[in-house]
Amino acid sequence: MYIRPVPRRRCILLPSPLPRERSSERRSEMMGALPDGKRRAYTTVLTVMQIMEKKGLLAHKREGMAHVYQPKVAARQVLRPLMRDLLRNFFGGNASTAMQYLLDEAKIDRDELEQIRKLINEYDHQAGPKGGGK
Repeated sequence: MYIRPVPRRRCILLPSPLPRERSSERRSEMMGALPDGKRRAYTTVLTVMQIMEKKGLLAHKREGMAHVYQPKVAARQVLRPLMRDLLRNFFGGNASTAMQYLLDEAKIDRDELEQIRKLINEYDHQAGPKGGGK
């Protein structure tokens, strides 16, 4: 399989769960919420959050000595173009190839697999007999 080179893109670290699912966070709280679990320097997290604020993804307000950050956009607004680019650039636009890779590489337990089945069934039901889901 040939994978064409992808131009270097902006990259941001998203906490898990995604920002819209949290009401507000202090920088120190955000440090523990990064999905890869790696410990990062306080200044690293601060820099990333400042970049996210400049890009219009976060806003902050001051509470005493702390800056409390809140999301300005829904996670879907961030994830939609990322997923579209990932699908196009790495999987040639083929969603089934992407899903096969995820199933092969991710550690998926039975509960999560059942949730994936439910999502596919719901999508299939919404798409109807001629396709054309969401």
